[in-house]
Amino acid sequence: MRKLFLVGALALFGAVNAQQNSVKFNPLAVFGGSDMFTYERAVGEHSTVGAGVGFSSYKITDTKYSSLAGSVFYRYYFSEVLKRWYASGGVNYYSGKFTYDDSKDNYSSFGVSAKMGYQWVWDSGFTLDLNGGLVYRSYNYDSSNVDSSVLKASGIGPAFGFGLGYTW
Repeated sequence: MRKLFLVGALALFGAVNAQQNSVKFNPLAVFGGSDMFTYERAVGEHSTVGAGVGFSSYKITDTKYSSLAGSVFYRYYFSEVLKRWYASGGVNYYSGKFTYDDSKDNYSSFGVSAKMGYQWVWDSGFTLDLNGGLVYRSYNYDSSNVDSSVLKASGIGPAFGFGLGYTW
């Protein structure tokens, strides 16, 4: 029985020790990103999956914006998982509102992104992640106050990411 317990404990320790996780914070996402806080987990030798959440609130001229967003992504690392160069694909969803001229309107957005990036992980676990690419975003506006043709904003645009965090 002791041997069975010892083998089980060693197998569990090996499985736990082999798990690789990363949590990051992106301070630039306050301007409308879906990756303010992200969690990434290794699922293979070169692959990870992750999820992010973000919220924002800012004002440009007389228009105030606020949103809540979420994202899921897949990354393929070209060398060691969670380190160095990677390619990434993901989807994200935004829901928010904007206020202007005493009017309040709601919007939602669905996006699909493709990015390339580089992630540094130091021996201490400190992590720096930089990435960029393209995103296609489709917006829906719930506006009874403004002509909806004025609010069209769907299309392809740049996507940038920056993260500081910890990997273990």
